[in-house]
Amino acid sequence: MAEKDVVLPHMQTMRPPAGPPPANHGRTVAAWTTTWVVVAGGLIASIAVVAALTWLLWAGLGVCVLGVVIGKVMSVAGLGQRPDGTNGVH
Repeated sequence: MAEKDVVLPHMQTMRPPAGPPPANHGRTVAAWTTTWVVVAGGLIASIAVVAALTWLLWAGLGVCVLGVVIGKVMSVAGLGQRPDGTNGVH
């Protein structure tokens, strides 16, 4: 079997991002609310698995989905991270 020449890709120019990096690292009211509601839903679902309660499992998963929806609504309402990387209004 003949060896083939290795072709390396062209060098690419690295450029910094267009905007400033987030100043708050995701520490917004919307992010924390989403996190804690989803964690609570996960805890409910985990208890449901241990207790073998299907209805409670679905309730816990529903709480997780509700948490994501609440977080998005809060973000749109101005409690999330702005496009410029700063916090929304608290």
